[in-house]
Amino acid sequence: MLPQTSCSGYVDTHATQIMGVFQEGRRNGYLLRKGRKCSTKSALVLLPTIIIVFIIIVLSTSQLFTEDAALTETDTELRAQNQDMLDIQARRKAYIQAVCRKQTNNNIIANPSPEHVWRIYVEDNYGLLYCEVPKVACSNWKRTLIRLSGNISMKPEDMEHKFVHDKTQLPTLDTYSQSEIEWRLKNYFKFIFVREPFERFVSAFRDKFQHPHKYYHSVFGRWIIKAYRKNPSKKELNTNNITFPEFARFVIQNPLGPDTHWQQMNRICNPCQIQYDFIGHYETINEEANWLLRYVNIPTEVNFPKFKDIHSAESVTNEVLKKHYFSQLSSSVKAMLYKFYEVDFEMFNYRNTIPL
Repeated sequence: MLPQTSCSGYVDTHATQIMGVFQEGRRNGYLLRKGRKCSTKSALVLLPTIIIVFIIIVLSTSQLFTEDAALTETDTELRAQNQDMLDIQARRKAYIQAVCRKQTNNNIIANPSPEHVWRIYVEDNYGLLYCEVPKVACSNWKRTLIRLSGNISMKPEDMEHKFVHDKTQLPTLDTYSQSEIEWRLKNYFKFIFVREPFERFVSAFRDKFQHPHKYYHSVFGRWIIKAYRKNPSKKELNTNNITFPEFARFVIQNPLGPDTHWQQMNRICNPCQIQYDFIGHYETINEEANWLLRYVNIPTEVNFPKFKDIHSAESVTNEVLKKHYFSQLSSSVKAMLYKFYEVDFEMFNYRNTIPL
């Protein structure tokens, strides 16, 4: 006989299996719910950190964009400034060319003689040629060039006036051979700085005759007093007290071979014969000089000096002082002085503000 199987035993066995599966499912569900709770708790714990990191990323990105925008804006400003200066230079050169076309001897010379370049100073390290016009911050330009030469370790402000004007510090172009002169004129950067002619004239008088100056009194002062005073006393001849009207009459009546401190600027630097790459104006010299230094790739630590090295307690000759001195002159003398400097006024585009 076959063994009997209890139906209840069969059901119990399967019920046990089903309950096991059900309990396992409950355990898994519990674990799942527990895991979800843990994940939620972890997320809540990490959320502030995530927010902080997000903010840092956003701020950093924003800062980068801001810096890039600032750099772009700065570059744009620099390009605009460069273009403005280049436009100014183009206009100044055009004025010179227009005046030169009126001159009889207006050709650019292929073989300049020493007499054309004797006031041009040479700086070989950076390839610069500077035409010195007295009374147009020439001392500070010499300080700058001496520093660039590398022969002197002194700072410009430590260079005394006498030292700066020592002829051994910087060579002039006329001391080179003809071939070397021509090569430098062709390959070096040539520049000059000019000044309103009447202000420069007053500045020369104040510097050389209103202060004790042995050389200028002995060479010019005594002669001027003898020429323009009736029966001057011995005391007058030995005193450097010539007047501005006497000085003005002397200059206009002795136009040939004047001292370079009041000689016409166009006769000093010969811009009709030598094409200068840069024509600077004294009235805006700080901005223009430093622009020029950057343009020719001079290191940024080298800037144009601002100080006045002699008679520093006195104010710089300006429009007010110029009018004060010219008020002492007769109309005829003022007209003759304008004629003396007329080419400078026109060539460098200065408008005369003195009624003639």
